[in-house]
Amino acid sequence: MLYIFDKDGTLVHSINGERPPNKLDEQKPIDGVLEVCKALIADGHLLAVASNQGGVAFGHITALEAHAMVKQITDYIGATTYAVCVTHPNGRKKAARRESRFRKPAAGMIEYLMDAFGVLPVDTVYVGDMDTDREAAEAAGVGFAWADAFFKRE
Repeated sequence: MLYIFDKDGTLVHSINGERPPNKLDEQKPIDGVLEVCKALIADGHLLAVASNQGGVAFGHITALEAHAMVKQITDYIGATTYAVCVTHPNGRKKAARRESRFRKPAAGMIEYLMDAFGVLPVDTVYVGDMDTDREAAEAAGVGFAWADAFFKRE
């Protein structure tokens, strides 16, 4: 089974209360995430991360910073790879101000990761905390789990 995780609000939260974090030192793994992910890997499952990083389109962070933040949590949980979408249709930066088939709620990032692993939708679950995460899972034809339920959070 391939488990694909959203980043912000699912795997990490901001240490300063802002959401989402805009710097590496502002993001902190949510308690319990590592243990669950280690158990999944031990059971032979594949892990990946798919994250909208629209802050790039608004000039809050650079694309390099966005990738570094997603890579950091990807490495932390032992996932194999990740996908990032830095566009936003209302962004201030012209180069990133557009729709993208990779921006959730579209299915592009999930489909890309399934292709990278050679995994079918029936063997994939997307875990997230927002309606756009659920909608992306539906668009990709994969299972969906709410992060709080998946990680057994109170």
